Amino acid sequence: IHSTPLLASPHRVLVVMSYEESYDWTRAVEKGIRARMGTRVDLRFFYLDTKRDYAGGGAKAKQAMALYRRFMPHGVIAADDNAQSFFVVPYLRNKVDTAVIFCGVNAAPAAYGYPAANVTGVLERLPIREAITFTQMLLPEVRSVGYLTRAGSTSQGILVQIERERDTYPAVSLPAALVSTLSEARDQVKQLREKCDALYITNLNGLLDEKGAPLTEEQIVPELVAHFGKAIIASRRHYVHLGALLTVTNSGVEQGDLAAGMLLKHLDGTPLKAMPMRRNRLGERIVNLRRMQALGINPLPAALVGVTFFKEE
Repeated sequence: IHSTPLLASPHRVLVVMSYEESYDWTRAVEKGIRARMGTRVDLRFFYLDTKRDYAGGGAKAKQAMALYRRFMPHGVIAADDNAQSFFVVPYLRNKVDTAVIFCGVNAAPAAYGYPAANVTGVLERLPIREAITFTQMLLPEVRSVGYLTRAGSTSQGILVQIERERDTYPAVSLPAALVSTLSEARDQVKQLREKCDALYITNLNGLLDEKGAPLTEEQIVPELVAHFGKAIIASRRHYVHLGALLTVTNSGVEQGDLAAGMLLKHLDGTPLKAMPMRRNRLGERIVNLRRMQALGINPLPAALVGVTFFKEE
């Protein structure tokens, strides 16, 4: 792969995001990219919007490729799994000389043929074990955990992670429930309430209502919290804001920062083959204080050292 030192600035970088511009994870990844790259490059962003409109991902990817041809970037950052399956694999992987750095990939990299001659990047792995451990610090009686997620490509990677790690979790893991609609999610939550002590939820944005329209997390999470009635562990900060008890969350900012740093290093002359794939390392423990009080949880002070509290207004 040809590497051009950063003698002339700015270089052109195209960032292809899997989801919509307003999605909080997208905003976090974008923040990390912008902060790391600063004014060193001319950044262009394209949003595939596949969380709200997965079926339209192919058409959006064609638009992204048209932008790629017009913009002629020196490097590409592709965020999250759908950007890989819709854009990088069909159009860029081993087909162009442009360096591609992925981030936010939940699936096993081999699912996309990574690493490739022109592709490396940052894997996203959820700190599920840490979240269950933290839950038990607040609720020692938690001995079993259920899982609820929207059916889709991102969830498949998460399910593989759970299956690979489940024997290391400090609680029994029930089979994950995959749902496509809010009605299905509601029914599964009611069943899981009788089967497990806590529920781990992730990747729910875009569940369909009874008319087939995609719903937001604001429309989904509070209802599921009410139906479950016990401790809900969330994969993301926003779910805690919406009523889940807690999260140990990874950072979209870290994902964007790491990917941008890898691409800048390549543009400075480092070959991609000298940059192996890496994974996220940072995390934050967040508790919904009002939900904790509603559940009657009174943990020992040591359990709350270093915790960020969210109090609903």
